[in-house]
Amino acid sequence: MSDLDLIRHIESKLGFRLNQVSLENLFTEKSFLTISNFIRYSLLDFLDPKFYWKGVRNYSLDEQGNVVGLALDFCGLFVLEDNYLGNFTHLQKLKLKITRQKDYSFLFKLENLKDLDLSGTN
Repeated sequence: MSDLDLIRHIESKLGFRLNQVSLENLFTEKSFLTISNFIRYSLLDFLDPKFYWKGVRNYSLDEQGNVVGLALDFCGLFVLEDNYLGNFTHLQKLKLKITRQKDYSFLFKLENLKDLDLSGTN
């Protein structure tokens, strides 16, 4: 199974499409907000790339079509098979902000991982 097939499987399980972006913009491009009460925050809060309630759902490919970056913020990853993300053996960057994941042992399989963000996870 190719890395793009793995991405399509994630999309079908989560019910939305992921954005393909460059690795440099993996954590910033095509961001979204997950709040409903906009009155509590200023415009500067929304523009801040580190605003807590801002997320991204992106992936990045290398020249060979391997997924080298994956950002799945605010996702219920418990719907995926155990250790599913361990299939992305070329991952260099991974962001799982506020995700509901049952098991993180898949991280030991990701030998190329250089940048990991698990903020807000349990």
